[in-house]
Amino acid sequence: GTTGDIYAQKSLPKATLVRLESESDAANSVRLGKADAFVYDKPFLALYQSVNGDKTQLLDGLLSKEQFGVAARPSDGTLVAAFNSWLAQWRKQGSYDAAITKHFVTMPWKGSIQKLW
Repeated sequence: GTTGDIYAQKSLPKATLVRLESESDAANSVRLGKADAFVYDKPFLALYQSVNGDKTQLLDGLLSKEQFGVAARPSDGTLVAAFNSWLAQWRKQGSYDAAITKHFVTMPWKGSIQKLW
């Protein structure tokens, strides 16, 4: 049910898809040789590969791009308006693009993460 699963269903029709309970289970299946690949979010995959590089390889590039969202109750118009105003200002200042690049593209933080698996 993840966006990676949806992508694989649509774009990899000859693949045998196996759905597991968690992203860790799927990543470990690749590391242990029980699966050939795992389609998921870049930050998780980059982090996993950085500590399991002897058994995994991260492919260059992105298979797809996704948008992030925030949900609020329809009745909470004040919150929605305040958030939209804040988001517009964040984007106008250029800080939004910088944050996305830092946290999801270049990910300089990944070297400071301890081995989790």
